[in-house]
Amino acid sequence: MGALKKYTMNMETKDITQENIEKLKSLFPNCVTEVKDEKTGEVKHAIDFDVLKADLSNNVVDREREIRIYLVR
Repeated sequence: MGALKKYTMNMETKDITQENIEKLKSLFPNCVTEVKDEKTGEVKHAIDFDVLKADLSNNVVDREREIRIYLVR
C-alpha cells in the first residue's frame, strides 16, 4: 500500500469586506468614503450607509416600519 499523505487545512476565513466595498463603489461611487483605520493609521474605503440608503430609497425596506403577517393553520 502507498503511504498516506498528510493534508492541512487553513481554518481562516478570507476577509472579503474590501472586495465587497469595491463592488459597491463601482455601482454606487458616491456612497464610498475614506476613513482612517484606528489600529494601523491606514486610509481605506468605507460605505456611508445613509448615502447608500438615499440612493436606494425607493427600494429600501425599513425593518422598524415593516409589518409582517403570519398565517398559522
